[in-house]
Order: sequence, then C-alpha cells, then structure tokens
Amino acid sequence: MKTIVVPSVLHEVFGKQQRVLEMLVVLLVATAAPAIFVAAGALRPATPLWRVAIALVLVFDIAAGAVANLTRGTNDHYKERYRSRIVFIAAHWHLVALFAALSYPIGASLLITAYTLATAFLVNACYGTAIQRVLGGALAIAGTFAIAFLQLSPPLFALSCVFLFKVSYSFAVDHYPSFGC
Repeated sequence: MKTIVVPSVLHEVFGKQQRVLEMLVVLLVATAAPAIFVAAGALRPATPLWRVAIALVLVFDIAAGAVANLTRGTNDHYKERYRSRIVFIAAHWHLVALFAALSYPIGASLLITAYTLATAFLVNACYGTAIQRVLGGALAIAGTFAIAFLQLSPPLFALSCVFLFKVSYSFAVDHYPSFGC
C-alpha cells in the first residue's frame, strides 16, 4: 500500500506518514457523516446558517478523528507525543459545542463528554500495557449503552457514540503497541 509524507500542517490529523488508501477512507467517512447527519433530521428548521456550519464542521471532525486515530500514521504521531495526547483528550468538548450550536439542551452532552474524558484519561493512564485495548473497548461499550438511556434523537445518539468511540477508544488506545499484544 502506497505511503506518503504528510505536510506538517496535517500531522495532528494524519501523522508524519500515512497510507493513501487510509487517508481516502478517513476523508470519505468524514465527508459522508455531515450529509448523513443532515439527512437523518438532526437540524432544526430555524437554525441560523452559521450555527449549521459550525455543527457540520464538528460532525466532520468527530467522524474524521474516529477513523484517523485508528491508522498507524496518527497512532504513531501521538505515541511519540505524550503531552499532545493529554492536550488532545482534554480539548474534546466538540459534543457540547455541537449541542449548543444546534440549540439542543446541553445536559446530555455534558454527561457524555464527562464520561468520555474520564474514560479516555483512564485508558491513557494504561498506555503501553496489554490491558489498554480491552479496557478502552469495554468502557466504550458501557458508555454506548449508557448513552441509550439519555433518549437522544437517532442522529444525536449515533454521533454521541462516535464521539465516545473516537476519544476513549480510537484515540486513547495504542493500536500498534511495541509489546505485540
């Protein structure tokens, strides 16, 4: 599979090197997600265009990161940068911003974000251990079931689950560990 050198401006998304096919998959999913979000009826009719634009950029980012963080290029980039991993986790308030932009009550997004950040920090604390992937997966699954009790609309439920997966599993887990597990 062909690998390319990624421009430095995109290192946070794709790392220093990335497989072309994997980049295309990330871009396909990231582009499709906002279209599906709109088609599923997530937007309220009276929402100002600038708020819709913010929301769709956030949907794009959530979807892109959920896939990109599974690639070796992105995984290796953050494996080498402990401080960047911590900042990346802490900066993930996308769901709260999206709920606010679309004028949805933000209580559910705050709960989901709190759980997501707490689990991501816990999983990250296990970085370099064999339990990390199992713990990350178990906490993401438990969180998905918990999100179901919040009775969100289908598009908000789906996006909330993708957000949880992105931060607490896709990003917080080292998918290419050197210890071979």
